[in-house]
Amino acid sequence: MVKMIRKQIHIEVRGLNEAEWIRQAFDHRIGGAGVPFVPDTAAWEEARAFMLELCSSESAARESRQWRREDLYEERIGRYSRHRG
Repeated sequence: MVKMIRKQIHIEVRGLNEAEWIRQAFDHRIGGAGVPFVPDTAAWEEARAFMLELCSSESAARESRQWRREDLYEERIGRYSRHRG
C-alpha cells in the first residue's frame, strides 16, 4: 500500500506559482526517466467496482461515524502535552 505524506513548501519562483513549478519538476523528472505512464485499466475497474459497492451497501447508509473531529484533536493535544510537561 502506498503511504501518502502531505507537505507544505514555499518556493519563490518568478512567473510561476508553486503548484505549477512542482508540476513541471515532476513532469521533467518522470519524462526524463524514460518511463511512460501506462494506466492499469483492470486495477481501475476493480477499484471503481469496490467503491461503488461501498457506496451502495446498506450498512454504509445506516451507519454514521461516532466521533467528532474536535474530539480527535483534543485527544492528540492531550497526549503530546503530557510528554512535554
